[in-house]
Amino acid sequence: MGQKQHTKTPVPTQSPFADAELVRACRSGDVDAWRSLYDRYAPLVHRFTSALGVPVDEREDAAQDIFIAVYRSLRHFRGEAQLSTWI
Repeated sequence: MGQKQHTKTPVPTQSPFADAELVRACRSGDVDAWRSLYDRYAPLVHRFTSALGVPVDEREDAAQDIFIAVYRSLRHFRGEAQLSTWI
């Protein structure tokens, strides 16, 4: 009878302050913070690998490699750029 209206749930804007707190928690070994960082930036990384022409069947491996590099280098993030840009 009636049409369903699809409403998008608003996505909270990620402020640099939120990223700074997330980075700080990740650096202190907080596993939940690391998972949050991954969940927040995985879609960006997947879009990036796609835009670079990484074959579909290799994108997950490429994303994992990127996040390993992020994990190993996070201590060098100075916060002078947005975390998304640095990643």
